[in-house]
Amino acid sequence: MSAAACSSSSAALAIRGGAATVGAGIYIDYGAQTQIDGVIVQSGAAGQRGGGIYIAANATLALTGSSIFGNTAGHQGGGLFVDYQASATITRCAIYNNRATNAGGGIYTDGALSITNSTISGNACDRHGGGVYSDLGIVSMVNVTVAGNRADANTDGSGQGGGLYSTGTPMLLHNTIVASNIRRSTTPDDVFGPLADASSYNLIGAGADGVTDGQQGSHVGSVATPLDAGLMPLGLYAGPTPTHALTATSIALDAGSDAQATAAGLSVDQTGNLRFRDFDGNGVAEVDIGLMRLHA
Repeated sequence: MSAAACSSSSAALAIRGGAATVGAGIYIDYGAQTQIDGVIVQSGAAGQRGGGIYIAANATLALTGSSIFGNTAGHQGGGLFVDYQASATITRCAIYNNRATNAGGGIYTDGALSITNSTISGNACDRHGGGVYSDLGIVSMVNVTVAGNRADANTDGSGQGGGLYSTGTPMLLHNTIVASNIRRSTTPDDVFGPLADASSYNLIGAGADGVTDGQQGSHVGSVATPLDAGLMPLGLYAGPTPTHALTATSIALDAGSDAQATAAGLSVDQTGNLRFRDFDGNGVAEVDIGLMRLHA
């Protein structure tokens, strides 16, 4: 499916089994301004980039309420590839179980990438950035869960950043979980490259440059002693897209920044349930860290 250089939208659309050099599921053409809601992009196979979706230079994509899974790329961006000077806004989506032979198992970006209320899980690549790889990109995340991704999946020792990998502008994260990601077979590896100094109220399982435990409300573990985020397995706990529900003992509960969620306009979570609730019974509705307010 190719999007021409004009505004467009779709709903309740499933695209499965596509094959192309780039953009096997959806190709967003140069300069296109595209909105897509409620799409499933599954089992696409790109010879080079964008097994699920490819966003060409100077194009924009607003993707909402969608699932991108089981796609492969022979080079970069198993689920999604964002080209230089392109931009993607991802809201209430699940990007999971995609694979890239080189980098960016879930997402590879050279452009602007904004993710809110979304899941990035179970993606893999043979080199860097199992979940998200940013080279020339500018990346921001609010209330996102990045878990169970894997770099260096072929175990040849050449990959890092099981969850996130950045070589350029530090990623800006708020209210976000990056935990239980690995490189090779079992080595905890959540973040490679610095996070922005302004990042706040995150839960980073195995450490990150630029963020220390307790800094601006963040919980940060180490490779030797990773933090347990208290995540349930990926599943359909509520809503149309898969999520990692929080267990009732998760340290992410009521631990986020209300101000950051409000600033991002997040009145609901990925599942469509209210984002602000009083979990601990103190009479104050508060926000969790991660994609999902509803806990198991």
